[in-house]
Amino acid sequence: MSNTASELTRLRTALAAAEARADVAESELAQARAVVSCSEAMIQELKIEMDRGHAR
Repeated sequence: MSNTASELTRLRTALAAAEARADVAESELAQARAVVSCSEAMIQELKIEMDRGHAR
């Protein structure tokens, strides 16, 4: 293989690896956003419950 072909193969491999890492990062970000969203909803629910308790 010529140097150019070897370099092209190396770059394609590096690109595929970077894309795979990006996919993993996007998945982890989606999971983190879901956790935050759920946590925020739970906090809101607890605030409502606390307000109801103070209103009694």
